Amino acid sequence: KEEWENTFDAMSDIITIQDRDMRIVRANKAANQFFQVLPGGLKGKYCYKLFRGIKNPCSNCPVVKSHNDTQYHSTTIQHDSLKKIFSVSSAPICNDQGKMEYFVHIAKDITEQKRMEEELFQAHKMEAIGTLAGGIAHDFNNILTAIIGYGEIVRMPISGDPLADSAISQVLKAGNRAKELVAHILTFSRQTEKGQIPVKMDKIVKEA
Repeated sequence: KEEWENTFDAMSDIITIQDRDMRIVRANKAANQFFQVLPGGLKGKYCYKLFRGIKNPCSNCPVVKSHNDTQYHSTTIQHDSLKKIFSVSSAPICNDQGKMEYFVHIAKDITEQKRMEEELFQAHKMEAIGTLAGGIAHDFNNILTAIIGYGEIVRMPISGDPLADSAISQVLKAGNRAKELVAHILTFSRQTEKGQIPVKMDKIVKEA
């Protein structure tokens, strides 16, 4: 009995043993600390009233499911007021005749785990966007090389014609600006070496 109690209290998850009416008959040390009560202070209380402050069990409560089919069930519950996410599970405890008498209810705080999963997902998403941007930028660069190159070729024989020369200059200017934009995209996709260079802030402000 002492060994069982020590093991029960050593677990960091919030563990309660509940009767068929979902009243708590025993709670481990972590549960008492979570609800800030003395040992035995949770006895006779309803789980859903403690956790949620509601009059009926949660719609996706695993204890209700275990009550119906005497099987193990688990789910993830987001507690908005506590701003925490719990992995909640339940399993029936049966007597020698196989009749269900109690439930083991376990609530594990997985808030930090979920936050890390979300950060990892965002990192993978940004990596995918970077790869896509890099591929598009390289193809776009090839197109710009042709535009700028042929623009320079056309410019040579028509040099001296103010109207044509101005038009070609605008084409080359736009092409070179697009080339700079491609360089920014490649930097974002981490496919080029990054370095620090002085810039004229007035041009950046004017563009913005």
